[in-house]
Amino acid sequence: MHSVLHPVGCRLTKQSLEEDTMTIRQFSARLAATTALLAALTLPAAALEVLKSGTFEGGSGHSTSGSVQIIEDGGKMFIRLGKDFLQDGSAPDVTIALGKDGYDDATNLGKVAAFKGAQDYELPAGINPADYNQVYIWCKKFAVPLGLAALK
Repeated sequence: MHSVLHPVGCRLTKQSLEEDTMTIRQFSARLAATTALLAALTLPAAALEVLKSGTFEGGSGHSTSGSVQIIEDGGKMFIRLGKDFLQDGSAPDVTIALGKDGYDDATNLGKVAAFKGAQDYELPAGINPADYNQVYIWCKKFAVPLGLAALK
């Protein structure tokens, strides 16, 4: 049997090359089968759906700006403030709520987590976003709007 000295010092024979080739073929076949199985088992990700959107304008002498969306993600509804959201933070008790041609206290979701940047607020199951056409940034203490976004 002929053999060749490989540059790293191993002796390669015709038989060892045939065995390595068979091992590579077996590995390739198993890899292809595994990839096909994983592709078949992979479930599509739940699609994020934008239901409504708008842009904030300040209210009651306060500065509020940025985008807002009502989204459905994985069967849950959220108010999503965009990364461009900005509120001056100069009022006490700043909260977020929905409205239908006016503020609706029953939809108040509590204090705003941050005065700047992207954030999500989950809507309780009993609140149907289709029933509302506004998002409020609201000062609960003085019962005045700090920002309002009309939703389309």
